[in-house]
Amino acid sequence: MRADAVRTRKALVAAAAEVFARSGADATVAEIAARAGIGKGTVFRHFPTKDDLLAAIVGDAVDARGQG
Repeated sequence: MRADAVRTRKALVAAAAEVFARSGADATVAEIAARAGIGKGTVFRHFPTKDDLLAAIVGDAVDARGQG
């Protein structure tokens, strides 16, 4: 994955974690995209569904715990 795509993905996952923590599963892709400073299309290119995005948040959290 290109370096800019990696940065975008990290920013997206971090923004999504914040928005989901605040708004729960009812959070919209538009809210997440705005928080990350990207367009909704970019969100969907990285994560076709909200479930995919939630799975990435959980996966990143599990990975971080395993490295700590």
